[in-house]
Amino acid sequence: MGMVSFFHLLCPAILSKCIRAVTNKCSAAPRTCAAPLASKWKDKLAAGFTNAAGHAGDKLATLQQLAIFAAQHGMNWVNLGLHAGHNTSTSSEDTLNRHGFFIGAAAQSDADVGAEEGATPADLKTSAHLGARVALAARQMAAGRAALAAA
Repeated sequence: MGMVSFFHLLCPAILSKCIRAVTNKCSAAPRTCAAPLASKWKDKLAAGFTNAAGHAGDKLATLQQLAIFAAQHGMNWVNLGLHAGHNTSTSSEDTLNRHGFFIGAAAQSDADVGAEEGATPADLKTSAHLGARVALAARQMAAGRAALAAA
């Protein structure tokens, strides 16, 4: 997982430099993301997830940066679509969306273990939920475009 996003997975390598620039908070993004690229991604779907060692970290800021970056390219952002998880006395760390993010999925892995080995089953299931939501949105968008083309 790490600083990977579904946005990154859905977009070819040509945008990976832009995404790294945005997520690393450097000023290279405007120089590496030329305006013509924006029309290439217009009306495509985007979503994001992030992982940090801290329970809070800067996950919201990262998700916001990805959503803004997608918007700058005219993309349609797919949110997580889950209520906050671990927020009552009867919930647990095993609850989906245990961190309570709405704009995308967030995971937490201990710094000494790393994202690949340390993501919890609940965080992995939350990310899988987001992936399924993006897939559903893609099917709906394709069906809508086909219906409009036939009309």
